[in-house]
This record gives sequence, C-alpha cells and structure tokens, in this order.
Amino acid sequence: MAAIDVSVVIACYNEERILAASVEELLAVLRATRLSFELIFVDDASQDQTLRAIEACVARHPDVPMRVIRHAANTGRGRTVADGFRAARGRIVGYLDIDLEVHARYVPSMVDAIDREGYDAATAWRIYKLRWFVLLRAVCGAAYRGLVRAVLRLPCKDTEAGFKFFRREALLPLLEQVRDPGWFWDTELMARSCMHGLRMKEVPCLFIRRADKRSTVRVVRDSARYLAALWRFRRGWRRCPAQTGLLYRSPRLYHWAMRLLYRGGERRRLEAVARLIPDGASVLDVCAGDGSLYTRTLRGRAEYLGLDCNPRLVQEGICRGARMRLADVTREALPEADVVVMQASLYQFIPNEAVMLRRLLGAARRRVIVAEPIRNWATDTRAWRRALSRWWTNPGSGPATERFSRSGLEALLRRHGAAEVRHTLDGRELIAVLDVAPETADSTRAPVEAIELAGARPA
Repeated sequence: MAAIDVSVVIACYNEERILAASVEELLAVLRATRLSFELIFVDDASQDQTLRAIEACVARHPDVPMRVIRHAANTGRGRTVADGFRAARGRIVGYLDIDLEVHARYVPSMVDAIDREGYDAATAWRIYKLRWFVLLRAVCGAAYRGLVRAVLRLPCKDTEAGFKFFRREALLPLLEQVRDPGWFWDTELMARSCMHGLRMKEVPCLFIRRADKRSTVRVVRDSARYLAALWRFRRGWRRCPAQTGLLYRSPRLYHWAMRLLYRGGERRRLEAVARLIPDGASVLDVCAGDGSLYTRTLRGRAEYLGLDCNPRLVQEGICRGARMRLADVTREALPEADVVVMQASLYQFIPNEAVMLRRLLGAARRRVIVAEPIRNWATDTRAWRRALSRWWTNPGSGPATERFSRSGLEALLRRHGAAEVRHTLDGRELIAVLDVAPETADSTRAPVEAIELAGARPA
C-alpha cells in the first residue's frame, strides 16, 4: 500500500445540499499540492440524502482514495471525527467542517506547519468577517473562548475551530483519553494535547459565515451543554492522585514551601544548574514541577521539555510558557536531549535510584545534571519537622520515607561517572555533572527499565 501524506476526515450530518460543491473545492486545493492524500467520509446517521451524495462523490473521482464510514445512530461530532482519525492511514491527519466557512485553502498552511516547522499539530484561529447574520455567533464564540482561557488556562486562542491537523503518531494516543463525544470534543482534545506536550501552531484563518446554510448550532441549548461539559472536564482533568501531599496540589503553595524548606536557596540552585547548561542545548527536565528551571533561568537560552506526573504543576508550567508534558517517568521511555536534569527528586526513587540514574544517562547526549538535597526539614533532628515534610511533600506516588546521606549520595553519583560533585547552599545540597562522551552516547542506550516506587499506592 502506497504511503499517504495527508488524510482528511470529513464529518457529515445532513450535508446533502453543500457536500458535492465543497468536496470539489477541497480536491482542487489538494491537487494543487504535491501531497498524496485520501478522503475519509464519516456519515453520522444523516436523515437526508447525505450518504447518496457521498457515494456520488466517490464514483465521480475514482482516481482519489476515498472511504466511507457510516454510523447506524447519531453519535456526535467528536466521536464522528475520532472514528475517521482511527481509520486514517496518512502520516498527517486532519479534519475540516465541510461547509468550508473556514476555507480549504488553509490546508497547505496546516501541513506546512507540521512538515516544515516541526509542530505536532496545527489548528485554525478563526478571524470573523462580520456580517449582521453572524454577529450573535461571533459574540458567543468570543465569550466562550474567553471562558475557556479563564477556566482551563490553555495557551490557545481558539479551541473550538473545526479545522485541525495532527501528526498521526502524536494524535492516536490522545484519542483514547478524550471522553466527550459531542461539540466539546474539540476543546477537550486541545486541552489534552497541551498537557501532553504537543507542539501546536494556531494559523489565523478567515471565517466567513455562509448565508445559504442553516446552522445546526442552537445558541441557548448548546451554550448550556458547553458550560456543563466545561465544568465537568475542569473538575477531573487536573485531578491529582488521592494521596498527593498538600504542597503538590497548589503551585503557589509549592513555591512557598520550597522557599521555606530550602531557606531561600531554590533560586540559587536553579541558577547553579543553569550555569552548567550550554546555550542552545536541548534540555530534558525530569520531575520538573512547574518548569521553574526554564521560566526563571533558561527562557530564550535552551530548547526545553519538562516532564512531571502532577497535572496541576504541568499546567502551571504551560501557562508560564514552558514546554511541559504529563508523564510517568517510572514507566515511559525518556526523550533524548543534550542535557538531562533532575532536581530534588532522585530520593523519590529509592531503592531504585541506580535504575533511574541509568535511565537519565541513557537519554542524555552530552551530560546529566543531578541536584539533590542532603539536609533539609526531611532530615532534620526534630521529629515534627520530618513528619511534616514527608506528609506535605508526597508527590502522589506514595510517601518517600528515605533520604540520601552526603557520603551515600556522593558514592552513588561517582559510581555512575560523576567527575564533578559540588556542595552548594551551605552544604545542604549536592550538584553533580555526569558527562556522556559523544562517541559512546549511542552505546549507553538501554531498554526501558520500569521502576517500582517503594511507597507507591493505587490512586
């Protein structure tokens, strides 16, 4: 089977009158490119002659790969598009509303953003051409977009546009997590794409409301459904595991506690780590919290990706402009980067700290930087401080009851190749640099070793 560059999904519900002309316009755009493509029609149990119109399009263009999926019952726009995505074979998959109120001429720009600019997704940012009959729709759309930004705090201007394209391999894992089958599906997909670190570009597109097409949107009814779906989603999508400590549930409280636990040394540690990172290097920050290493010290200096298991901290980092991704670093393969960093988190993997170090080294092309406390409230001589620290600082994977001693941590780091171990913050912390020789970097790649955390409990 020949490789396909682009799969375009066309979700249909009662589109008999406009389908044929819109498909001709879409094909004219696609044929003007050098891309190989296919069209996937998904009819969501239309009540008119939409299916016959689709079959006529397929018969009229035998040279174009086209497939037809028909739902026996109406399932909603989201599930309709998702079924088309699952059936797609292209390395880039996307969909557009077949009324072409955002015209098909923007498809090449979407593909170019993914192919040439390296984004994982490209989506339309609708710019409305105002007419009297579209004024209410424009006002409601602007209000909804503002509400989504306020409630979900997404770095997106327009989550609901029916014109989105994705790198297929980046999209498919997310489809299984999206729950809403209806119109809120678009917003949920965008929210989960942000949380999982997809690089997204919003392409400004002119939106021209068609006067000859009756909208299926009912302002009062659909607005109520949107608001209900938005509220349900907000309550669940950032939910931390039940045992997550208080400090990890609030980014503001988290930073206040870090200042208390480290006596104001958190900033100095971030700066010390940043000085060890060459300008222009790619950086993988494992257990990154809210990405403070980037937002406070590396912005504009490095290509950054932060991984963390806490959805609230990940979202906070995204809102501050850091590229973050929700990840279980005990199970998932770590992406490669020039420099791999772990700060104040290695103790969470005791007694498998050596396995985690090997995983960090396997992901690094040039060096690993480990900054780890050896003296703070968790190791204080006063029992109440130790108890308070361990209760408040459970990251959600279970309480980490052990901490490193200075001699034990230094010996561990030197066994794994640390040529440089510094004592910082008045002896309260160690920072180690483990360099990886370029000629041996590939030979250090090892299969992913799963890590069982000592205190882990089901969420």
